[in-house]
Parts: sequence; structure tokens; C-alpha cells
Amino acid sequence: MNSEQIAEVAKQFHNARDEGSRLDLITKAHPELSMEDAYEIARKTAMLTGSSITGYKLGFTSAAMRQQMNISAPNYGRLTADLHESELSQGKLVHPRIEPEITLLIGSDISEMPGTIEACWDHIEAVMPSLEIVDTRFHRYDFTLVDNTADNSSAAGYVMGAHHKPDAIMNQQVRVRLSGGDTKPLFGSSEDALGGPVEAFYWLCQKLIPLGETINAGSLIMTGGLTAAPFLKNRTKFLAEFENLGSATFTWET
Repeated sequence: MNSEQIAEVAKQFHNARDEGSRLDLITKAHPELSMEDAYEIARKTAMLTGSSITGYKLGFTSAAMRQQMNISAPNYGRLTADLHESELSQGKLVHPRIEPEITLLIGSDISEMPGTIEACWDHIEAVMPSLEIVDTRFHRYDFTLVDNTADNSSAAGYVMGAHHKPDAIMNQQVRVRLSGGDTKPLFGSSEDALGGPVEAFYWLCQKLIPLGETINAGSLIMTGGLTAAPFLKNRTKFLAEFENLGSATFTWET
């Protein structure tokens, strides 16, 4: 795709999100859509919000999510301040789902690739239990990896629990239980996201640093859903309980 087409598709995504409307798959009109183009569309869409970038979210890092959505590989999207729970416009979401994640708070700028996975811990200031709300801008949850990447990995909202020191999860498995509504409790483990939160973070570094991007101090890194993602329903409270990290909660009011 050329730069004009990328800018036009980014505008379409921005308008769909702002209006609560849906789009056809981008690959329907642009079968040549590449992952590079998809990430650029997502980047430009985030810029159009006028909201500050607060970090990154990883998608499809767990086998459960890849199987649920028939996606073959992970991707990432950008978090913006207007997606925080306190700013989230629930009425503009159409078919939102929710998933529990472990989030990392980055304590120092990262402009060079960490030498090892273990070296990533030096950049992590805190870890938090969290929930991510995902909501595809397409008509259905039926898309290709490149379409979803252009859609900013379906990023739609996030909820953070209390901060904990990194050693709360360092070198150990953290189990999670997600409950809410009429859905049976779902269970997962921190190892389900590319082997663990720091491994997922290292994967993100491998994607961003070679492109010349700096992961800024203060960034949130949502390391990927640890269970399948149930749909949110009216006035339903979801609770994610994490070993060693406490919990995160979200109530769908719309």
C-alpha cells in the first residue's frame, strides 16, 4: 500500500472508533496488505486520537487466544491515554470482550536491544494485575492477522490493579482466575503468554528496537491475555485474581 492509502485506512479506523461503527476487512479492498503496512496504519490511527501514547499491548501471545481467534502468531498494538478505564467511552464499543493480563511498568528508556531476556528485568519498575478490553472495529471476530494488526490488535480499553515489585513474579509461574457474569471461571498462567511476562516483553523489544523506536520510561506493557476472552454483557462485573498480585475488576455498565 502507498502512503496515501495507509493514511486513508487510518482515518477509517479512527472514524469507526469515534462513531462506534464497523468496517469491512482491510484485506477485502487491499489484499496486498503487509504486516509492515498494518503496523503503520495502527500507528497513524493512534496519532489521530490526539491522545498520548501510554504504552503497548501484545495480542495473541497465548495458545488459548490464538486458538479462539484462529490466528497463527502474536502481534502488538499501542495504548493511548483515552483507553484507560477512567476515560473509556463504553457506549462506543460494539462487541467488546475482556481478558486478564500481567502488565509491566517500564522504569527507564529502552533504545537498544537488551542483551538477554534476563536483562529486561533491569528496565521493569513494577508489575500489575490488569484487564484488557478488546473490541474489533470489524463486523465480526473473524479476521486475518494483518487485518487485526491494522486494527491496533483490537485495543479498546484497560484496567490496572495495584503496583507490585518485579520480584513478585520473577522466575515464577503466576496463576490467574477470571470470573464474571454467566461465564464459567476461566483459568490461565503467566507462562501462557510466550513463556512469561518478561519473555513477552523481550519479544516486543525485538519488534520495536530494530525500527528505531524507543520504549519510554513510564510505558505500560500489557503482556497478553492469559485465558480465552469472554464477551462483556450489560452490568456485568468481571474479576481477575492473580497469585502474588491481587486482582483487577471491571464492570460493564452499558
